[in-house]
Amino acid sequence: MMRTLYELTGQNNRRFSPFCWRTRMALAHKGLTQDDSTIEYVPCSFTEKDKIAFANYDRYPLLQDGETIVADSWAIAEYLEDAYPEAPSLFGGARGPTEFLNAWADSALHPTMIKPILGDVFEHILPKDRDFFRQSRTERFGRPFEELAAEWADDKDALVAELRRALNPVRTMLRSRDWICGPDGPAYGDYIVFGAFQWARSISPTALLDESDPVYAWRGRMGDLFDGYAETTTMYPL
Repeated sequence: MMRTLYELTGQNNRRFSPFCWRTRMALAHKGLTQDDSTIEYVPCSFTEKDKIAFANYDRYPLLQDGETIVADSWAIAEYLEDAYPEAPSLFGGARGPTEFLNAWADSALHPTMIKPILGDVFEHILPKDRDFFRQSRTERFGRPFEELAAEWADDKDALVAELRRALNPVRTMLRSRDWICGPDGPAYGDYIVFGAFQWARSISPTALLDESDPVYAWRGRMGDLFDGYAETTTMYPL
């Protein structure tokens, strides 16, 4: 069966959506990325919503799995868990704890991580998307984009420190085990947090973690999963 993943893409094949990375890793976890002949990755920009208009949806990721169309990274994860029960579980039981981690990443981790890299995002998206990005982020943050990006660039060191503090719950867990979701191996909760780091690494050379940080070591282990699947798109070196 053929699968198609529509995902947000910037310059030079930079797949920088944290939500799309959640879905990529979920597909790999279920063993659905091993055969290149059965999966297609469709690059889409912010302003190419016509590519997914057939689904009556305007955000990425969008997964077409045979005749089934699923939008939204969390909905895709639930779909994959239910559609492929014989493959390794994404949740390892009740979904509530992972759903909490999903909400934490969306409401706390991402808003903190964007601050030191906002200007880098703008520089790495396609030029045709920049007017859209400037306007949409001005509306989201309630301040002119250039003014905010310049302020955050000047405060980058302090903002990186703020991000590291925000990761304390994750860091505490990783001091005693290799994976966020448990001692036996990664699961969707790991992919949620990892997606944020893939987002940053796709578009920014900023070092967000100290090499002595347990989160840094975990990120390296995540990159090695599935024969280095997470390293197959354009990234800045660690």
